[in-house]
Amino acid sequence: METETLMPHLMQEVETSRLANQLGFTDEQLYDDSPESDDMYGIQLNEGLTEDEIKDAMSLTRMMRGVMIVTGPPGSGKDLFANTLAWKIKRYFKGRRVLRDDKPRRNFGAYIPINEEILSTEFVRIGGATAGILSKETRKKATEKLKEEEEIASEWANGSGKELLTGGVLYLTEFKRYFHNRRAGNPMGVLLGHIVSMWRHFDLLIIGTTPKKREIDAISLLPYVTHEVRCDWMASREGTTRARVNFVRYVGTSGCLEMSGKPLVRFVNGIKPIPALNGDGYFSLYNSKNREWR
Repeated sequence: METETLMPHLMQEVETSRLANQLGFTDEQLYDDSPESDDMYGIQLNEGLTEDEIKDAMSLTRMMRGVMIVTGPPGSGKDLFANTLAWKIKRYFKGRRVLRDDKPRRNFGAYIPINEEILSTEFVRIGGATAGILSKETRKKATEKLKEEEEIASEWANGSGKELLTGGVLYLTEFKRYFHNRRAGNPMGVLLGHIVSMWRHFDLLIIGTTPKKREIDAISLLPYVTHEVRCDWMASREGTTRARVNFVRYVGTSGCLEMSGKPLVRFVNGIKPIPALNGDGYFSLYNSKNREWR
């Protein structure tokens, strides 16, 4: 009975293989025989870290990947938290790189710029006739144009963009520039929305700051959010923000983010001397609007 049950399946396998070979596909083209990687979602630290840095790195493992919204009013320390986290991840963890849409200070170290101009060049290279894909003239809600943008975004993210994004940190200084709920169909939002939906595939952490969560588009971004960080500037601690890191899940029916589990509370002091920054503080990583540290 078992043989009779398996025979049709085996015959189907043989027939499928015959058709694939008839179409000219080799085993090398059909199957991925590369060694299985234990690195994806694994933790590998860079060499030369101090004991304190290793301890700090272990406390960041739950914040290494996902889609993170950093919220708070102006002056609450959103940029301090986000820049510090991005810098620490690339310093502590092997193979991690940072892509960002603004210019940091030299203390931040190496990073890859990613902005509208750079992505526009990539779109032209891929799409040819779509040279104006990111111009203002294209910001229409026509179905055909939106579909074209989505196809180009998908091709870039799965092609040349994949190498840039995999295992990285994508830091966007203002989420609402790309995911504003009143401009949800803008071309940059289409591309970034595609990246956001594939963060697991890229083993990526996306960090974005926004004063008000309610301004963010509920379709292209909020369903994928994994962390919401709420920053508050501390009057009792000089140069310090308190960040409550909430692990969240999106609740579609109510259109809001629901907390899952206990939040992590982190204090980030921007003026405390850091040996790895030649004695400067975390404020030296970026162009801070807070001048008190100088």
